[in-house]
Amino acid sequence: MKWYAYPLALVAWLLVAIFLFIVTWNWLGELPNPEWYLYLPIGAVILVGVSVGLSYLKFAWELEVLIQVVFVLAPLLWYLNLREPYRPPVYVFLIEAGYTGHARISFTNDEATKTQVRSTADSLFFRFNAEGQMVLNEEYGMVQDGMQNRWYYLYPDGSRKKIEVVDVTKFHSTDSTRFVAVQDSIASNKGKIEFIQWTLQRADKY
Repeated sequence: MKWYAYPLALVAWLLVAIFLFIVTWNWLGELPNPEWYLYLPIGAVILVGVSVGLSYLKFAWELEVLIQVVFVLAPLLWYLNLREPYRPPVYVFLIEAGYTGHARISFTNDEATKTQVRSTADSLFFRFNAEGQMVLNEEYGMVQDGMQNRWYYLYPDGSRKKIEVVDVTKFHSTDSTRFVAVQDSIASNKGKIEFIQWTLQRADKY
């Protein structure tokens, strides 16, 4: 078989085409090239070299297939091993320190509704308004998890104090300095959650 007919050679031409497309696109858009873009022509040269070698050595076809599979899969597996696994962001909820009363999160599927959020590398921070209201276009499960485990009073100096979400049927306290939240209502329509509401009070009120 001629070297240019090997599948590895065809993959090499594909890598060259992708390289040229990236370079041209970024040149037209005056954008920097990604750090890895030079790996494409280097990989193409290696694959062409292997194809030429196979055409001269003339191994059994089973061995040729094995060699080509190794040269295609090895870089892919190496790249996948370098990538860190995807970790969804952590949802953190904030409300003005000392707020008591109802806190409600309403859900919408309106793509035009942009969630007002501040973010760090791995966390998204959502803040209730002065009336304890918030409208989100977010996944219900992530919101519920965040409210249950990462809901804080936000103080003017930027410090935070965790709000404990409790089950009112199993909770009793006489501590008037402690604030807790109880989920008191949830509404849905045709299987879609419309809103969740909590009540924030001093612990001794329950």
